[in-house]
Amino acid sequence: MDRFLAVTDKDENYARRLCAFISEKRTVPFVPVSFRSVSDYLKFSGSHSISIHIFDGETFEEFMTEREFEEREEVKDLFSEEEDESEKSSTLSRELINDRTLFLYKSKLLDTVTEETLESMRAEGIYKYRSADEILRKAMEVYSRTTGRLKYVDNFGKTRIVGVYSPVGRSLKTTFSLLYCEAAAAKKKVLYINLEEFSGLRAFCGEEWKEDLSDVLYYLKEDSLDFPKLKSLVHSMRGFDFIPPVAYPEDAGSGEAGDYESLVECICEISDYELLVIDMQGFAGCASRLLEICDDIYVTVLDDPVSKEKLGAFESYMEASGRERTAERIKKIELPRESPEAMLPDYLDRLSYSAVGDYVRGLVS
Repeated sequence: MDRFLAVTDKDENYARRLCAFISEKRTVPFVPVSFRSVSDYLKFSGSHSISIHIFDGETFEEFMTEREFEEREEVKDLFSEEEDESEKSSTLSRELINDRTLFLYKSKLLDTVTEETLESMRAEGIYKYRSADEILRKAMEVYSRTTGRLKYVDNFGKTRIVGVYSPVGRSLKTTFSLLYCEAAAAKKKVLYINLEEFSGLRAFCGEEWKEDLSDVLYYLKEDSLDFPKLKSLVHSMRGFDFIPPVAYPEDAGSGEAGDYESLVECICEISDYELLVIDMQGFAGCASRLLEICDDIYVTVLDDPVSKEKLGAFESYMEASGRERTAERIKKIELPRESPEAMLPDYLDRLSYSAVGDYVRGLVS
């Protein structure tokens, strides 16, 4: 489901302008939503995943004064110096204030009381009338600290993420992915990641490798994956780099969806790649999460009745599960079919100069 960045401010125009600015940053992986009251925010957050909450401090204070006496007592306990940290983790704290909350304050300098209050709530603050870019950068920093990996706004725009997926078999998904990488590599630094159990990639590149995607995930979990390490693990073919896919299907299934998402985010942060192309398999295994962070999504399809039925079921699920915004980025691709003689050792060479190659180059350009 979509992840939301919420802005709560009684100044409705301010909240909307800030959300409009964030919305223009297409590579920020959150949907901005604004609220003019805390009550509206609480109703929304009860059924939606809020990744970051940018919260006007004055709006918060006024909300507290309007609450019933019993609830105000709960807030007093939250700020009480006599209570230990475990006691401060109240229901209100979990719903409204946490380590992904960024408070907006009107004074350029934090007074001691405000600073201590923010610290007690595990939240951070920023001057409300700084530039929208600075506020967004600070929000991304707050979010990144909870994920264990530092991400700044500038890094989001550096690398474009393209996902390739299909609920249909025999749809030339990997062929499309490889030709897409080759075409894009004429102008950009491209990294290809294949997440299939049996990729068949060795037949295309004609080389062996000692380390593969499972080793990359291991280095990521050990927090030792930096750019030099990544470059030592990737291989090249047809002008683009690729991470060797897993040698054993058990390795492809052993990683959690969040591991692959973290890997993609890490690569965007530490590398100079301008384009990541992710060839996905298994919606429940990893594609479900990864599709949400892709800038473009290509779904390869076929025209036969069974394939159409599978595609229809996939589209119905995307709508029913609240992934409409993700579905909006999907482009359905039906590749031209080639004659059997294309199935030779020089398969990709032949396809590059065929109707299929022309079609893919047209998409990239």
